[in-house]
Amino acid sequence: MANFILTISFEDDETRTTRKHYTVVAADFDAAVIAAGLYVIDLQELTEAKLTKYVVGQETAVAGTQTTGSNLDEGATFSARVVSSFKKPAIKVPAPFHSVRVGDGTIDMSDVKVSDWVAHFTAGTILGPGETIIETIPSGRLDK
Repeated sequence: MANFILTISFEDDETRTTRKHYTVVAADFDAAVIAAGLYVIDLQELTEAKLTKYVVGQETAVAGTQTTGSNLDEGATFSARVVSSFKKPAIKVPAPFHSVRVGDGTIDMSDVKVSDWVAHFTAGTILGPGETIIETIPSGRLDK
């Protein structure tokens, strides 16, 4: 048996949205999709909110290591520009490396760690908040 992630999006009568995450235990991905579909049918009968979509994905462990002194309470917020819009969504990154920090509280956007990360958004392989296509991420700042 393997663990799969089920993410369900909800919308209420005032058009407020939220997402809830669940773990689906199944023999394989196809079985997880079937189990998730059955769960969603039952959940629709239980909630007054509209279920707008659900996503099933496979949970994959990463053999990463934390750096000594890393702190999830520290973070950085990157300002993005959206293609064909004046919107500027914010993308949060927890515990950025000290090497990408500039003394004035900003992030060094020319650092290779930052530019490699930004490239996922500008290439369109990762979408920004609200499933938007990011044109550029011109700046980042440490959270206070």
